[in-house]
Amino acid sequence: MKESLKSIGHFAMAMAIMVCIVVLMLLFIRGGVWLSEKLLPILMVVSTYAFLACLFIFVPLAVFHPTRGFAGNALFVASYIFGLSLWMAGLLLSYQIWGITAVFIGLFLAGVGVVPVALLATLFHGFWADFFGLILMLVATFGSRFMAIYVLTKHDEAG
Repeated sequence: MKESLKSIGHFAMAMAIMVCIVVLMLLFIRGGVWLSEKLLPILMVVSTYAFLACLFIFVPLAVFHPTRGFAGNALFVASYIFGLSLWMAGLLLSYQIWGITAVFIGLFLAGVGVVPVALLATLFHGFWADFFGLILMLVATFGSRFMAIYVLTKHDEAG
């Protein structure tokens, strides 16, 4: 009798912990959505300026050896700005189109799954401007990252 009560108690405790974890995750998701709604407009302006700086300042500076290290590091920083913008946009689009369940699933895919989920949601619902906006941010993120790695590698080789 004592053992069965003990096992019921352990089961109840495990269920309570599971419920607490799910509630905390839901609060985290809602907080992330709220924060993204507030920060994304500002971050998009910063991303626009970073893109223009990459295009007109950092890429030309990467041509000359003395400024190649600075340009590579600046391109690398810009890739993180683009990536954060992409992630926040993916989070918001996933939440707005498919809801909290889609965000929950996306966050279980190593945290970055909200972007593929947002791409699928915009594709299936025909939100073409949002779909191609996400693709453009994806290209900017990985394009600047690969460019930065290439420039920094060339800088180290010329040493």
